[in-house]
Amino acid sequence: MLITMKTFLQIGSNISSTGGIILFDNYEEPAEGNTSQGPFGSKPMKLQSNVIVVCRQGNLEDRMDCDEPLRLCAGDLVFCRQGQIVEFLGASDDIKVMFIAISQDYILSLERFMPYSDTPVSISFTPSDEFIKDLHTHYRLMKECINMNNSQFRDNILHSYVYIVLMKLTDAYSQWLGNKKQDSSPKNRQHEIYRSFVALVKENFKTRRDVGFYASSLFLSPGHLSRIIKTISGKTVGAWIRDYVILEAKVLLQSSNMTICQISDYLNFPNPSFFSKYFRESTGMSPGQYRRP
Repeated sequence: MLITMKTFLQIGSNISSTGGIILFDNYEEPAEGNTSQGPFGSKPMKLQSNVIVVCRQGNLEDRMDCDEPLRLCAGDLVFCRQGQIVEFLGASDDIKVMFIAISQDYILSLERFMPYSDTPVSISFTPSDEFIKDLHTHYRLMKECINMNNSQFRDNILHSYVYIVLMKLTDAYSQWLGNKKQDSSPKNRQHEIYRSFVALVKENFKTRRDVGFYASSLFLSPGHLSRIIKTISGKTVGAWIRDYVILEAKVLLQSSNMTICQISDYLNFPNPSFFSKYFRESTGMSPGQYRRP
């Protein structure tokens, strides 16, 4: 299941995988000659696993869902959730990056591991140098464990390593958040509303595209919600909803065998003609044109 990510990323020939885990990096490839094209600048895709991305050298730019582009530099880490839509936009020629992909089923099998299990959003931060060094050590140990084909305890050992990595990630992120001052200002309250709104859109954009629904869900008037979202993000409520609809449509057109009519039904449009018009107004091309190689 997760091996399809290699086809998408195509930046690491150093790959180890088993069950719900896949590890890959491009550490052993020449620093020069990596291209900022290749898989980067590709069309959006939906992640089939949770992914920890660590930038070791150079820089990498991506976009998660409908958020603003995120630039990762050396030492930065991002934890992406299964089901999020990612688009890699580019990378420097000297990029060195590590990926740890863990299926949601595998995470749920770690009974005591609950961090981030109830939130659909990714997290990104710059952990300490000590944490990054420790993470690379456990990455190497996990790769060695995956290659222990004759060990009857391999799965148990790997299970323990993955659990340690996730616990250390949770702790590092908690410390990073703790170092940020608590802010109860009106501006911070607006950011809380913004985050709650985006989470609601992610859950409901297929069926609800009216501002009133989101405003009432957040116990706000439509006008008040619209002003907050516009102030924080620079985009209107309607634009956020539209962008999620279009992003989902792009993924389905690119990576599924669903017909345009089926996609229209899936996204709850009244008919394919309305869907095609909606898609063209947002992208400048028809669904069929976008789907063509």
